[in-house]
Amino acid sequence: MPATYSPEGRIQAAFRKLDCSGRDFVALANSFGIELSNSTFAAKLKTGTLDHEIAETLREISDRMVSLQDSVSVPINWSKTDRVATALTLRLVADVAAEIDQRRNIELDNSASAATKLVQDNAT
Repeated sequence: MPATYSPEGRIQAAFRKLDCSGRDFVALANSFGIELSNSTFAAKLKTGTLDHEIAETLREISDRMVSLQDSVSVPINWSKTDRVATALTLRLVADVAAEIDQRRNIELDNSASAATKLVQDNAT
C-alpha cells in the first residue's frame, strides 16, 4: 500500500474524491500520450511501484481533475475521455498563458470555460 503523500497515495485519494475508476483514469492518461495498461496501472498503483516520473505526471493529471470537478456543480462522467481531456488541456493552457503573460487571456479563458461547461452538461 503506498504512503498517503506519495504520488500513488494522492492519486488514490483523488479517485475516491472524484468517484473515478482506474479504467477511466487510464483512458484519460492514454489520451495524454501516457502508455499504460489497466492491469499494470492497477498493480503498480496498489503497491506504490509506479515509475517516479510517470507517477508525478499522473498525480498532476489527478490534481487537475480535482480542480475541474471543483469547478462544476455536478459529478463528472469521467468515461467521456475526449471531453474531459479537452477541458483539462484548455484549462491548463489558459493557466500557463496567464503565468507567462502575467494576465488572463480572454479567448483562452472563454475556450476553457466552454470546454468545462461541455463536461458539466454531459455529466451523466
